[in-house]
Amino acid sequence: SKKSFLYVILFCFFIYLLFLSLNSLWKQNKIKIIIPSGHKGIVTSITFTPDSRILASSESNVVKFWDVSTNKELFSYYGSDNNINAIAFTPDGNILGTGGEDKVIRLWDFKNRKEICFLIGHTSTINSLAFSPNSQLLASGGMDLSVRLWDISNKKEIYSWKYEISIHDWQKDQRPLEPYIYSLAFSPDGSHILTGSWDGTAKIWSVLTLSETMTLPLQKAVGRGRDAIGVE
Repeated sequence: SKKSFLYVILFCFFIYLLFLSLNSLWKQNKIKIIIPSGHKGIVTSITFTPDSRILASSESNVVKFWDVSTNKELFSYYGSDNNINAIAFTPDGNILGTGGEDKVIRLWDFKNRKEICFLIGHTSTINSLAFSPNSQLLASGGMDLSVRLWDISNKKEIYSWKYEISIHDWQKDQRPLEPYIYSLAFSPDGSHILTGSWDGTAKIWSVLTLSETMTLPLQKAVGRGRDAIGVE
């Protein structure tokens, strides 16, 4: 029909304009594409160094580092017995933290490229890591339903918060949704930690009082899995 033909023409014109824009940005060196040819499987986590010069990416039990300016692999870290799910740099760029299926957090001296220590406390897979703005504290969360706070200088656990399993109202039945923790972050001033979990909740924890301060409201989810969960 004429209407369908018009839509096709408009779509092609849009693609043409998009190509011209990307080509222009490419020539101005405003767009860089890194093709991680060194990875053979799923890239599970990715982050930049604080100076944005190096990109770190994890796959299986290895973390690879890439020069952003040249798109070349610089070196790799091997140190976990299982898949690495989370990587994070301290804001000062001196330490890299890794965590994954072996339940162990490893801290690496990034400049000297060597392992500093490992932190043991989680009883299941670690999914997320975040350093405080002053690079002194590390927060971790995972499949054991806990959020753990670590002192980097003393290499010890300070505190552990435990999630409670809640009952969520599905369309046809009620079933418990385990609050596996998949994401967390420090507030800019370092006084609070925000966590997000599989049961659809987001919680705020106080670093100063070591207590939960807020649970954000649930949004009903339809279906199963991480993508079905949302927060209002």
